[in-house]
Amino acid sequence: MSYKSIAVNLAIDAPPAAMVSLGVELAENFGAHLIGLAAADVPPLVATGDGMVYEGEIMQIQ
Repeated sequence: MSYKSIAVNLAIDAPPAAMVSLGVELAENFGAHLIGLAAADVPPLVATGDGMVYEGEIMQIQ
């Protein structure tokens, strides 16, 4: 059985170089495609008298 796609987790809070390097090496060795995946939560928008702001900004202001 051979793998044609390899996905690497590109964490938004860590440097990606080591993970990408390993992913490239594996993809080359197996003749596979490399897919990078990164995900993060997006804070919800809150309506205020000044317009729409992110919830975190409200907390900082208070």
